[in-house]
Amino acid sequence: MVGPCPHTTSYYTVLPLSFLPEPDIGPLASSLAASTALRTRPGNAAAALLTSLTRAPLAPAAGTLLFAAGSLLQAASHVALARLQRRATAAGQPYALPEGGILARLTCPHYSGEILLYAGLALLASPPPASRPLPWLVLAWVVCNLVLGAADAAAWYKRTFGRAWPTGRKKLVPGMW
Repeated sequence: MVGPCPHTTSYYTVLPLSFLPEPDIGPLASSLAASTALRTRPGNAAAALLTSLTRAPLAPAAGTLLFAAGSLLQAASHVALARLQRRATAAGQPYALPEGGILARLTCPHYSGEILLYAGLALLASPPPASRPLPWLVLAWVVCNLVLGAADAAAWYKRTFGRAWPTGRKKLVPGMW
């Protein structure tokens, strides 16, 4: 294994499938609309909040914000990781322990940024009610792939840095996982 995540680019080979023509999904859209109505019963605050955030007028703004936040997080994380590599090279080491900023809280903040980025793209490409499921399926693929990659990266960091690796550092979501 060359680095922490040998298979993280595999979803880039699947992404072009999102450009394939879609079949008529009218019945699926009706089914999704019916299930949304069931989830937004009075008393289900989380579902009501999600529904209100993804209504058509708000979806483009929310998608744009998610895309921008994800892009910024990913770019900042890549800059920080590149600085680590320069620091390791200057010290004559193959790797340097990620420290400071977002790297102090997350193992793979660039993956978190990528997930946010794709969530924004999904909202922009297919705002609810979900008339086009393919962007959401691509997002699900990206999330699954990056969760696996983050788990591999965390295991690699623990093996590589041993006791120096912070025990409380999360993989993708601050304070959770």
